[in-house]
Amino acid sequence: MGAYEAKWAAITGALDYQFFMNDGSEGAGTYWLLANRRNVDEVGGKDAWGFQPTQQRFVLQYNPGVSCNALTLVRFIAPLSMQGSRLCRDGSGNAGAVLATYNPGE
Repeated sequence: MGAYEAKWAAITGALDYQFFMNDGSEGAGTYWLLANRRNVDEVGGKDAWGFQPTQQRFVLQYNPGVSCNALTLVRFIAPLSMQGSRLCRDGSGNAGAVLATYNPGE
């Protein structure tokens, strides 16, 4: 692993988010981003996350079987503000928008 990759491997913190889905549902919560590329949400759900530094975006997979098995993709629009999309992978076809704030090192 090169120095550039090592820098991004050390990302940790919290991603506070709100989502608004095309089926009328909405919600809010927090993903805690752990250094081992796992995330934990506010109700203890666990899964994986990734960061693509060249595009400045996070990819989060939500706990399978919970909340539509969501895949979330958010991109920085300001230093700590992000926006993106959320897609259900349960076959429902539900998708929506996500707004998030990144809090490094929490």
